[in-house]
Amino acid sequence: MRPHDASDLVMAPVALAIDARLTEFGQLTSSDLAYRVALESDIDTISLEQRRRGLLISISYTIDMHGWGIDWHDRGLALSHSDHMIVLGIPENFVEFLEK
Repeated sequence: MRPHDASDLVMAPVALAIDARLTEFGQLTSSDLAYRVALESDIDTISLEQRRRGLLISISYTIDMHGWGIDWHDRGLALSHSDHMIVLGIPENFVEFLEK
């Protein structure tokens, strides 16, 4: 598959940066993950929606997304731009954090 436009060219670096952040966050304890999300997102993580939003902000914190969006998908995290989308899996501690 060939890149269609400039956004396609930056998809790999964005996906790799997000994947590296998922790996980094996946190694955190549940309390460290909660602290990191609260610190980087500046969101009170009382409700499920706040935890979901806080995780998205924290995962993409300081990453130049080059116009790619990040959102939740049934299978993990979706990176999308126009008609293009890639889904990355999430670590088990994310599931635990979201279910608390």
